Amino acid sequence: MPATRGSPLGAYDIELWRAKQMLADHRIEFLPAVNEDLAATAILGTQQVEADPHKTADGVFGIWYGKGPGVDRAGDALKHGNAYGSSPHGGVLVVAGDDHGCVSSSMPHQSDVAFMSWFMPILNPANVAEYLDYGLLRLRAVALFRHLGGLQGRSRKPSRVRHCRATCRAAPEFARRRPTTRRAA
Repeated sequence: MPATRGSPLGAYDIELWRAKQMLADHRIEFLPAVNEDLAATAILGTQQVEADPHKTADGVFGIWYGKGPGVDRAGDALKHGNAYGSSPHGGVLVVAGDDHGCVSSSMPHQSDVAFMSWFMPILNPANVAEYLDYGLLRLRAVALFRHLGGLQGRSRKPSRVRHCRATCRAAPEFARRRPTTRRAA
């Protein structure tokens, strides 16, 4: 998970640092990057693991995250990553922490238009329940985007949703079912 310090996603990077041992136990590497475009370039490289004769994994799933200005800065690598596609056994989730109200950014921003110009599919959770559903369905979404062959964008996190609290009931069938991935012959 290449990323830059100071996560726009509610201290996501801090929690990854805290979970260092658990991540290592599950062969998950948190790779802090100097900036957003280097992080996106690292993610792009992870999707080419099949070409490495000395590979130690069949595929790599990566998560890139940044604010709107970071999306702008990393645009070239994200655009090319989506055009090249993800690895059949890998995948990439691109998370953009948009700041529509310019609360903690130098200017207001919205990443949807950039994602659309790169033909990157977008998931837009509209409320806390949808965040939970998307989280529970993430494995299915990753399987879908592996099939499509591109990167997956998750954008548009308005403050009214990000900074709220809610009681939600997760559908039990989502928790019980295991997603399956079928590869085309």
